Amino acid sequence: MDVLASLPSLSSLSLFYTNITDAGVHHLCTLTNLTSLNLDNRELTDQSLLHISTLTKLRHLDVFSARVSDVGLCFISSLSELVSLEICGGKITDLGLEYIARLPALRRLNVSQNARVTNKGLLYLVKLDDLEVLNVSHCQVCAPGALGPLGKMRGLRVLAVNGCKGMNDKGALMKLQASLPFLRTVKAVC
Repeated sequence: MDVLASLPSLSSLSLFYTNITDAGVHHLCTLTNLTSLNLDNRELTDQSLLHISTLTKLRHLDVFSARVSDVGLCFISSLSELVSLEICGGKITDLGLEYIARLPALRRLNVSQNARVTNKGLLYLVKLDDLEVLNVSHCQVCAPGALGPLGKMRGLRVLAVNGCKGMNDKGALMKLQASLPFLRTVKAVC
């Protein structure tokens, strides 16, 4: 990867739908000025997130992989500059949301299509005071149990709960919107 050595000031990189492997992601560690990284590749594992954890200037991270689990989220929970995280389609559980809750600057979170994320996991996210956008579509988050934790996310502006059981109930959603002063958009197609 001699090419990477010639790009020390690179700040944004998208490897969307490439054939990059965990070993390839390891080479990205030399790009210490990266602030934005898109690794939508269904074959990456937790090992890639271990490599990414050294990129301390990251502000935006997008990983779509069916093989990433809570272990990988533990690795990146120290990325204190992370503002936006998309970690979709994997093996993330409620424990993974506990690791995500350690990201103090997080404003946008997409954990959609992680079928083992439940209402319990939302309780961890309440700690993220600055969270403005949350997508838990096609997870096991469901009403009415999810309404309590979601109602405590005072800064939430956009909420996506597509495919979540009971979240298309207009009365429940109106109650949720009434409890959240900044909530402007709710996407709840079931």
